[in-house]
Order: sequence, then C-alpha cells, then structure tokens
Amino acid sequence: MSTSQATAYTKLTVIQLKGLCKDRKITGYSKLSKPVLIQKLVDFDRPTSFTISAAYQETGIASNDTTLLRVSSVVNVLSKPTSPIDQDEPLSSAPPERSSDSSPMPVSGASGFCSDAPQATSSVSFHHPDIPIISNTEDSAFVLNAQDPIDFSSTPVDNSTPAKRVADTLGTSTAKRKNIEVTSTPISENPSIALKPSALRSLTTVENTPLSKYSCNSTPPQHWTKATSPKQPSVIAVSLSRPSKRFKPLVVGRQLDQPISNPDICVPISNAAVPAMVTPSVLLLTCFEFRTSQLNSQLKPISLPPPLSQRKRVQGWAVILSALDNQSRRACSLVSRTFRYAVYLSAVPILRQNFAGKRFDRDTNQYSLAMTNLWPYLRFREDEAKRNRRIYEESFLHRHAKDGKANVISSHLWGSPDNGKQLAIAVRFALSTLWFALSIGGRESEAWLQYTIISAQEVIQDEIWIVTIRSCGRSAATEVSTFYVLEQTCEVIGRPNSAAAGPLVLELRSDWSNYIQGHLTGVTTGIVSCPSLLQNLKWAHYEEYDRGVSKLWLRRVEKEGDLGTIKRTVAERYTLACVVANSVSGAWMSTAQMTHEFAGLPDRSVPSARKSGYHSFPVNLYLPATHHVESVHFHTSSGAPLHPALAVIQTPSREYYVLRENGMQVGSEEEGVAPLWMEVIGCDSQGLAI
Repeated sequence: MSTSQATAYTKLTVIQLKGLCKDRKITGYSKLSKPVLIQKLVDFDRPTSFTISAAYQETGIASNDTTLLRVSSVVNVLSKPTSPIDQDEPLSSAPPERSSDSSPMPVSGASGFCSDAPQATSSVSFHHPDIPIISNTEDSAFVLNAQDPIDFSSTPVDNSTPAKRVADTLGTSTAKRKNIEVTSTPISENPSIALKPSALRSLTTVENTPLSKYSCNSTPPQHWTKATSPKQPSVIAVSLSRPSKRFKPLVVGRQLDQPISNPDICVPISNAAVPAMVTPSVLLLTCFEFRTSQLNSQLKPISLPPPLSQRKRVQGWAVILSALDNQSRRACSLVSRTFRYAVYLSAVPILRQNFAGKRFDRDTNQYSLAMTNLWPYLRFREDEAKRNRRIYEESFLHRHAKDGKANVISSHLWGSPDNGKQLAIAVRFALSTLWFALSIGGRESEAWLQYTIISAQEVIQDEIWIVTIRSCGRSAATEVSTFYVLEQTCEVIGRPNSAAAGPLVLELRSDWSNYIQGHLTGVTTGIVSCPSLLQNLKWAHYEEYDRGVSKLWLRRVEKEGDLGTIKRTVAERYTLACVVANSVSGAWMSTAQMTHEFAGLPDRSVPSARKSGYHSFPVNLYLPATHHVESVHFHTSSGAPLHPALAVIQTPSREYYVLRENGMQVGSEEEGVAPLWMEVIGCDSQGLAI
C-alpha cells in the first residue's frame, strides 16, 4: 500500500475505519485503536504477486501465505471432486502477471483433465524454481516437478467466458470421479525452512477468495499434506486411482417360478423335478390343510360419528348400503357424516349374512358394534374364505365332483363360522363318502353328489362331530339329514334318535349314545369319568405297540418335530379306519367276539347276563394285528415325495397306500395304487403326482 493511501486513512475517524473493515469483511477490529485499524486496512489492500523472489529461500517460504495458496491451487485442480461450475464465485477476466524469464512448457497431462476442449488451458507461469509443475506418467500418476517452471502462454486463452472454460477443462475429471492422493516433499532444499502457524492454517483451510487471485481454472485449496524428507527434489505426486466398478445384479434370461405365497396350498410336484431329499418343513398334513387365524390388530372405533339426533335412520341406511358394491359405498361416504357413519355400520349386516356364527360372536363380544369399524375384520374373514375355497378347488375332490358343477360344500362353510376345524370336517366327510361310494359300491358312485353339507358341529372335542346335509336331487322336496361321525375318519357311527326316521335309517347304537351322553354330562358338571376314544381301542402285543402303533417308531419320530407330529396323526387315522366294522356300526360285539370273527373262528363267547342291561355295554374298538403300524412314510424308497393326498403305511405284513385325510386304503404294496384311485387322485401306481 502506498504512503498516500495510508495518509488518506489517517484522515478518517475510528468509526469510518471500522466501517471500511466491515465492508471488506476484516475480522477482529472492534476493539482496535486507530493506528492498528489503519495497519489492517493497509495490509489488506497490499497487492499480491505471482513472482517469488530468491529472498524467500532465506527467510522461509512460509512468510507469504498467498504463495502456498497459489501452489496448492494447482494441485487442487486434480483433487477437487465436484465441478467448479456449481460455485457462484466471480471469475476475473484479466490474466495474472507473467514472469519475463519464464520459459513456456506444455503440460503433458493436460489431456487427462480436458478431453472435450484440449486447447482451453490456463495461462499461468511460475518464476521460482521451487514451484512444482505437473507431468503425466504412464501409471496414471501426475508428478509435480519443482525443477522446471510452468507456462501455459503457448495456448490461447479465452478470457471472456472463464466459467465455461473452467467447466470444460475439469468436466472429464469430474465425471470420472477419481480418488486423488496427494503427498508432498519440502519445496525448498534448505532443511531449515519451517512453516509458520499462519501458513499451516492457510494450507488446511479453504479460503473464500475469488478464483481470479489464483488462476483462471484453479479452485481454492482443500488440504495439504506435509512430509519431512530433507535434501530431496520438491516433487508432489498425485496418484489417480481407477474408479471402482459398480455391482450389477445377474440378469437371468428365463423367468423363474414364483413361490407359492400361501403355505397352506399343496401343489403336486412332478417326478422329474423332485430332488433327492425334500425339506420336511414344506410338507403339509394333507392337501386339504385349512387353517384359521386371528386378526392381529385391534379394531378401532369409528371416527367423526354424527350427533345422536342424526342417528335415527342410520341402521336402515346401513342395511341398504350393505347391498351395494364397494365403489358405490365409497361414493356415499362422501355425502355427509351421517352417510359416512352408515357406510361404516354396513359391515355388520354383511358379517351377519355371510359369517354368522359362534366365531363372529366370540371375536366381537368385546367391541360395540355401533361404534367400531368392522371393515378390517370383514376383509380378514373374506380373504380367509377365499383362500380356503381356492385350496379346495385345487384338490382332486373338487375335480371329481363333476368338474366342479356340484356344490358339495355350502358357501357359508368356507369361512368356518363356528369352529376353526369346521370346514376340514365337512371336506373330510365328503371324501369319506366318496371313498365308500367308490370302494364298497352298492349304489351309484355319484350318489354322494346329490347332497350338500350345510353344517358341522363339534359334539365331543377332538372325537365326535355332527354333520348335517341337505339333499339336492331331482325331487322337489328338500330333505335334511344329520349324522354322528368320528373326527379322525368322518365315518358315520349313527344318527340321532329323533332323526332316525326317513330313507336313511341308522339309529345310533346304545354304546355310542352312552359314550356321548357321558362326555356331555361330564362337560356340564366338570367331572369327566369316561375314557377317551383311543383308550377304548384294543390291540395285540401291548409290549411292542401303543394303541396299534410301534413304540420304537414313536420314539424315533418324536425327534422329527412337526413332521413327526404329522406322521403320528396319519398313523392314528389309519388305526381308527382299520378297526373291525362292528366296532363302529352294526351289531354290538365284544372284543373277543370280533377277534374270533376276524380270525374265522366260531363264536365261543358265553352269553353275558348283562344283555338285559344293554345300555351299559362300553364302546369296543378292535384293531387286528395285521394292521398294526410299523412306520409312516411320505416318500418312496427312492426318495421321491408322494402325492400330497397319499401316504404309505408299513404294517407287519405289507405296505398300504392310504389317504392322509382319513387313513383309508387306496392301494397295496403288490398292486400299487388302485387304477380307479389313480384316475381320481391324479397319480401313478407308485403314488407319484402326474
């Protein structure tokens, strides 16, 4: 700063000097005196120079912070990761001063920075021999050599559009996003040179200085790494690493098979696509695995209900709106708060019409039907009914029912309105009816299609049910019949005495009547003295078998988890399906009488004096020794899985193909699956799905 300028500052007051400091963004001036303020302004106005004199080698290169900033600005052209076009800093159109004794030298690595505009380079030259220059090496590393000066004057410079020139110069390097590692050695060969703290600050911080003070295409410095290596040439190596390749997922040409979203659905698997071993967790008990669940979330009250004075006709509107479709109800909900409230309440008539039963009452007894939004519960029950119906329609039973033309199951049973096992019992009863019609004969094989199962109610838990059917034949009269059936096999044990009159006369035997009455009385009083159904089962070789099943095999399947439980259930169904016929229906017989009759021996039993007291006879279930269960298998000997509806039972004498759903036989080891059942189920003679 000239002396005239300092003299001009002395004529100003302290307030005016502080105002100048504020305008020039000088910090730390509020408590300074007038001479110090003048000195700060003079220092601030002192012009910078691009020429480095030889005196800097004696006093230290850190005496002028601006010089180091100019040096680092050249390096930061490479190290700045973002495009400088994003910065809104003004660029000076005037080129910086050039030294007269500087020799021009083109930069070999300039093409690495600007591939689109190779001629647009900066016109900067350095006089001092310690200032490094940039050279390109073969291994993508730029070396700044301090022995030769730099001159870009050989290339024409367009000073009119500096921002565009900077963007064009650095566009390619910015797009490549190369990681730059900067290492430096001392600029001077003199080991005694030390950097002042102010110089260190200028090397590690980014100053808001216009780009015109450094270069036309350089950016402010970001960092400077100092390494102490005395008496070495001043070289700054800037290594450029190649950009890492982004991960690209493997693109498969063919479309992969989508997994089944519903785990309850069993899909027959072809033998060609069967692996050697199948994970047990994917196996189901049968292909009729209907499951019911509870709504996870709590039902919420209806928001913004109308006043009580406007709710007089809401119930009537709710019944009317329940007959509309969803789109019409959605439009009606926008009319007023009263209509919106009626739309919410319209879910109750729909639930009572389609899902009325004990389950609906049990799930909603803790809520007020007039103030609760039941639409989530309605959607939950509808989705469950659709899923159950889809499982049935994909089974062989539905395909055999005249290609789906006969409605064997009533529509309201798809949602299991009273019990979670209600639909499973109805389907099992239809399957057992089909088995008797095809295997035993005596009447038309399609006679079971003339009835529709309309109800299934549990009488004794896990043992006996009541199934109600309605005839749907050609006659105009509609007849309703009721049967007692076993849960495991759905084999009929009789009809209630009040409903015994009719074309299907099958009076409930007294032993079964006493058994049912004893359990119902025990449930009422809380004292159950009657044994369970399986406890009435009689079999031979008690030391080796437990209720007709091998004890050794039972201990082995306990280690298989859920798969072992499924196998044990199929074994229990098979034992109940193979008891002597008089155990379930027909004339009552003792265990000894059934043993002699099954063996073909004459009846040697002594007439019992209890025949006068016929009602005191117990239930006798006799299982012959030829049907004791040694093991249950869901795979063939080669490891291929059987059809989801079939299982193989190993007995002491032979193997049997049975239905998993009710345990009834459909084939043997010698003949394989019967040809009739091969056509019905859709499998081959070995039980493999086709």
